[in-house]
Order: sequence, then C-alpha cells, then structure tokens
Amino acid sequence: MSIANNFGNNLKIIRLDNNLTRKEAAALVGVSEAFWGYLERGERNPGFEVIEKISSVFNISPHILFINRESNENIELGWRIEKIVRLGGNHKQFLIKFLDAYLEVLDK
Repeated sequence: MSIANNFGNNLKIIRLDNNLTRKEAAALVGVSEAFWGYLERGERNPGFEVIEKISSVFNISPHILFINRESNENIELGWRIEKIVRLGGNHKQFLIKFLDAYLEVLDK
C-alpha cells in the first residue's frame, strides 16, 4: 500500500471515529470537501500545513496519519493507545485502572 493510501485510509478512520462527514472534517481543517475526498482516496498529497492542521484539530501525532494499519498487530495496538491518550481524564483513568486490574489477574 502506498503512503498516500495509508494517509487516506487513516484520515477516513479518524474522521469516522469523530462522527464527522467529509464536509464537517474539511471545514474544521480549512480545506474543501473535494480536497478532503481526494486525500481520503489517496489521490492527492497534503502539504505540511494541512498535516499539522489535521494533527492539531484531531489531537493526534502526525506520524499516526502515515502508519500502515495492515502491517501488524502492534500498529493496531498503537492506534488504540493513541485513542486512549486522546480521551478525557475520567475515561482515560477508568481504562488505565481496568487494564491494570486485568493485567494483575493475568499475572496470577
């Protein structure tokens, strides 16, 4: 899979995770809906400014946009960790406590 396709797939996943339409996501980032569609389909390449804006709007690290999600299970784990990091305080604390308890049970 090409870098442009990785970027596009990840962009679409991020948009859907945030329950946004293409039009809404494009407006938040400051690009046209058509350009957003090109990005999601891997037909156009974003500039650094667009990458920075997407990262800022969706509170993600820029490198997340380029990861090949199909490469291995560790990438999927990385995505989940990134999503947990973006959660609000109470949700994040709940998940951390839950994971700690689960891992403690596994260690016994």
